[in-house]
Amino acid sequence: KFQNEPMFYPSGNRLADYTAPSRAYQQIKNEQATTNTASRLYATGGWKNLGPDSMYAITGHYAAGLGRVECVVPNKNNSAQIYFSSRSGGLWRTNDNGVTWSHNSDFLPVSGISKFDANPNNFDSVLVCINNSKDEHTHGIYLSGDGGQTFTPTNLSAVNGTIGGLNVGSKINAIRYHPTIPNLSFAGTSIGFRRSTDNFQTNTLISSLNDVFDIEFHPSNPNIIYVFSYTTANLNKIFKSTDAGLTFSPMVALTGTGGSVLNISTSAACPSCVWVTSGNNLWLSTDEGLTFTQKNSIAYSPSISRGVINDLDSNIMVAGYLDLLRSTNGGQTFNICTYWSLGSPQHGAGSFNDKFLNSQVYIHADVNYISCVNGIYYAGTDGFAVRSIDNGITWTKLNYNTNNRENYCANVSQSNNNLTITGSQDCGTSLKLNSGWLEIYGADGMDNAIQPLNSNYMLGSVQYGGRYRWTDGGIVSNPVYYGGSYNGAWIAPLLVDPNDQFSVYSFNDKVIKSKNFGENWSLVGNPLANTTVEHAAIAYNNSKIIVVSAGQNIVASTDAGVTWTNIKNNLPGLSISDIAIDPTHDSTLVVCYKDVFSGAQKVYISHNLGVNWFNITNNLLNMPVHSLVIDHTPDRNIYAGAEIGIYTRKMTDTAWTLYNTDLPNVTITDLEINYGANTIKAATWGRGLWEYSLASRQNYPAIVLTEITDPPTEITPKATVEQTVTSDIVYTGSTLSSVYVMWSFDSAAFNTTNVIPMNLVSGNTYQAINPLPSDTAGRKLFFKVVAVGANQDTSETYKFMYEIKPFVSCTATGTTSSGQNFISNFALDTVSNLSSGNKSLATG
Repeated sequence: KFQNEPMFYPSGNRLADYTAPSRAYQQIKNEQATTNTASRLYATGGWKNLGPDSMYAITGHYAAGLGRVECVVPNKNNSAQIYFSSRSGGLWRTNDNGVTWSHNSDFLPVSGISKFDANPNNFDSVLVCINNSKDEHTHGIYLSGDGGQTFTPTNLSAVNGTIGGLNVGSKINAIRYHPTIPNLSFAGTSIGFRRSTDNFQTNTLISSLNDVFDIEFHPSNPNIIYVFSYTTANLNKIFKSTDAGLTFSPMVALTGTGGSVLNISTSAACPSCVWVTSGNNLWLSTDEGLTFTQKNSIAYSPSISRGVINDLDSNIMVAGYLDLLRSTNGGQTFNICTYWSLGSPQHGAGSFNDKFLNSQVYIHADVNYISCVNGIYYAGTDGFAVRSIDNGITWTKLNYNTNNRENYCANVSQSNNNLTITGSQDCGTSLKLNSGWLEIYGADGMDNAIQPLNSNYMLGSVQYGGRYRWTDGGIVSNPVYYGGSYNGAWIAPLLVDPNDQFSVYSFNDKVIKSKNFGENWSLVGNPLANTTVEHAAIAYNNSKIIVVSAGQNIVASTDAGVTWTNIKNNLPGLSISDIAIDPTHDSTLVVCYKDVFSGAQKVYISHNLGVNWFNITNNLLNMPVHSLVIDHTPDRNIYAGAEIGIYTRKMTDTAWTLYNTDLPNVTITDLEINYGANTIKAATWGRGLWEYSLASRQNYPAIVLTEITDPPTEITPKATVEQTVTSDIVYTGSTLSSVYVMWSFDSAAFNTTNVIPMNLVSGNTYQAINPLPSDTAGRKLFFKVVAVGANQDTSETYKFMYEIKPFVSCTATGTTSSGQNFISNFALDTVSNLSSGNKSLATG
């Protein structure tokens, strides 16, 4: 909801052509040959998938998962073979009980596959609904005849803005093959129920049944089919067919449904029975739906809305949503059988990581789908595909190695190209390390920040601007307290001040600032009259310039957020989806829009801090744009992360070029650049995190790691303590012609006088031959590392800075364990590290 509202702003009209972005993408692709060369960091290919497709470790994450699973379908004749679908990340298949998974749906017109089914008589035949990853509007049904290796559009698919009789705003809520009649299949859509005998090459429409959400079959009579139509007139009714789906009639109305979706279940152990669950209620018919009796009302808050009877034993039912419950007496009573939080004692002793690895009752929160095949339960949750072979007593996670995560945001470490923090739907806040993925906090993960020169210091977020702080690289999180009520947007922005890098801004319905990376905060200003800020950007060279937006409104500050000026001027009345400021020209702003109605009004630029704006959408056509970033190179390349794909153009160009080599046809929610490594990271909605080289810089030196002796903290680096710069640099050219550090006090006014050469000391590691200069406490030192290749292909890092801290000492006197007296001077912060035997007295 919160991500899709701007697509319909300001009218709220949903009657859009949801296939238009796919057609725009194809038109752009057809008009230009992608000529991107292989990335310098990788042996072959373009964009590289960074995952997560595994979990290295779990620290503070109490509900860890890989990504949302929509449906799970096993082979009834071979339980080792299973498919699952991701609403935004495609179709996945395993032939070995989840040890390995194949995935070949990345280059369908769109990346989402919500509903699907496999032919029970031929498991390699699969019907899938492909849909937009963000809003689940369908592009129709595709058929795979080779187990998900390739896909072919059926006649119920999108061509030139029509979907074989469906309109372009339709959704497909259910796809089912008949269990015994070969090739007979059904689709429940938002505008009618469809029946096909030839894999939807043709189909017949039952227009009276709209928004069919569930389709179930009689266990022994192939002519009887039960469906639920989620329309106002049918909210409390199940419809029944006695002629294999040619016609349907409503059954008796159920009481107490509360207008919720009804879920139908049948079992071969009781062929005439029909079970229906909704909310906290269970109904049972023993006469094929002629009459229903309310079986139970469950006083349990997560509900039993997804309820499935065992197909071999009608005494067993597994049901639920947030957690799962099980019944062994046909639904008379239920007991909880899974626990969504790793903090629950039912997972045993140890850390969250221990519990995740060892618990048999953790499956992640929110069950989107559940079924029972041959007495085995399968479920799709917001974190995993899972299975139970003992009627719900214990559960096994099936997909430890699939990347189907839906990311909201990402932020890179400027000093370590191998470290990125991400925030995701359902699966919280995570860290990409060189060794793998570290899961560090739960809930929905939102915006985040990493201290540029000390990646142990990080901030993360949950919904509506709740913040968490780490000072240990993601091990122990601490909540951030603002000292007041500052309500945020669903994704509330965070920004690091590039010229005072221990200062951060948090944007909620006010602007608040911390000068110690989130420990303490103070109110700065009120940019939009108590309206929650949705997007924000800060200038690289003059961080007094801050720009924020909410809806169509955009304002700028030139005094670090105290006062604000409206700069909307000639921008369209649409909802802004991102803001970028040129790192080489502080007055150059770019904004984008992701609406679906305006046509070619997707990207605008201003070169005078918003006084005038110019439309630079050009050949992006009607492609919604979600995210923007501008690189630091002389070309000043603009990158646009869109509904489908990534596009780039030089600042002086007019046309956009598709920058998509090997990237799935997925929505790009955030873009971030690491200056020194010349890399760009893309957070996607459904396929995790990806990385590629910046345009035209594939063969440049990559400064992948930069460190100083004492990384910045609240008390370091100290005055008089020398700081030496070390960098790891990857270069595929012959040799680097020079590597050096440029430094400056109090501002980033670098010049050729203040230069320290760096020498190769081992492998790819370079070290400055002299330390950075020191000075009195309170001064700020700025520096950057520069690497020059054999062809004058020059790379330089982000400008790093730190404030020199006071060297406070004290005198410690006492007696050693051997009886000797001593008097020693120590830096104040080291006194606590003296052994207890020596620390008998300390005086300042």
